[in-house]
Parts: sequence; C-alpha cells; structure tokens
Amino acid sequence: MRDYEAESPLRTWLLRREHSDANDAVGLAAPALDAMFLFAEDLCEPLALDAEMGWLELDTFFFHGHPQPMEWRLARRQQPSGRDRDTWPLPESLELVDRIDRAAADRFVARASAHRSRFGSIACPALLAFAAVRARLFEPAEGDRLVLLRKEGSGSIEIQRDEGRAWVSAPGDGFITAPVEIHAKLTRELLEIHLEAHWSPWSQEGRPGTRAVEEAVARVAASGWELDE
Repeated sequence: MRDYEAESPLRTWLLRREHSDANDAVGLAAPALDAMFLFAEDLCEPLALDAEMGWLELDTFFFHGHPQPMEWRLARRQQPSGRDRDTWPLPESLELVDRIDRAAADRFVARASAHRSRFGSIACPALLAFAAVRARLFEPAEGDRLVLLRKEGSGSIEIQRDEGRAWVSAPGDGFITAPVEIHAKLTRELLEIHLEAHWSPWSQEGRPGTRAVEEAVARVAASGWELDE
C-alpha cells in the first residue's frame, strides 16, 4: 500500500453548535478551543495556532473590518513551526511558547483581542486554526522516514519517536498540508469546527489512524456539537 498526501481533503467533518453567552473574545472563542483540543487529544499535538481577528458587533454578530494586525500566530519553540520567527511577516503578532495547551490558547486570544473597542465592537477571532500539528502514527512504522506520494512526486518526512509512539510533524519537508487539519469559524449564526484529513493513513477506510480520527470526531460530537459529515 502506497500512502499519499492530497492537497484537497480526502475526508471532511463539520460540527456546529450555538455561540456561548459571553461578551468577550476569550469567552466566545472558548467552546471552539475546547472542541479543537478535545479532538486533538491522543491524536495530534498543535505546533501552531493561528487566529484571524475581526471587529465583532455583539448586537448583530456581524464582523465589520479587521483590527491591525489581523493575523496572529502562537507557535511552539524548536519545532518546524518554530522557524516562524524568520518567516512570519508580522513579528508583533507572533508568540512562541514551549507548549501549546488550552491555557496558552486563552492567553493568546486575550493578547490578540486586546484592542480598544471600535464603535461598540470588540476584537474577536473570526477564524482559529491549528496551522501545524505533530500527528501520531497508529500503524507500525519501520525506519526513520514516512514515505508518501504527493503532487510533486514521492517524498518522505521524518518519523519522531518518544515513549513508544511514532509521530510526524507537518506541514514541512515539502508537504503542504498536515495529516489532519483543524479549524474553527465564528459565523453570525453558529460556531463551526471543520476537520479535514489530507493524508491516507488518517483517511482510508478501516485504518487505525482513520478510526482514531473518527473516535476523536465522536468525542467532540458527544460534548455538545452537532455532526454534519
């Protein structure tokens, strides 16, 4: 069996729920971040969390324009995403941490939204995404590289091992997607979580990685989100 990366997702899942009753950015983003970290549990570790900020009118739940800077990134040090100090175009909106956990995500959102209110609006994330992840390999992996077909031809990515588990970190090493991508959207009507599997070990029917993704989706759905696959 030859594994591969696909630029378009091989499988997708969409989960929705109502907004929280909060009137601040951290509280409004909290249910989405809870779901993102719950999904990632035992499946992948976030290496970068991106936020796209907008001016949110609390009365209408419409976004009107963007504070500056609009794009923010929380990145883990000493990982592929940790090179963002050189490549992220806005140093003032980049924060590097040793570990991206739930508490770090709240602090990041608080910092990104710390703008003076504008005409009754607040600065709030319209989009949150795990821009890079360290994904767990659920099948035996020999050697120190995982080989996959991709748009440019065959390529490989380093396998990292710790505590008896194997992992790969992406995007990176010529791969433009992560094995599993996770992002949340704050729309006028609902909160949305979009989950996309781009690599075959996490998307093909019956494989251990795919079952792990499906179980992670089920965890989020059981926590109060409606699944629309």
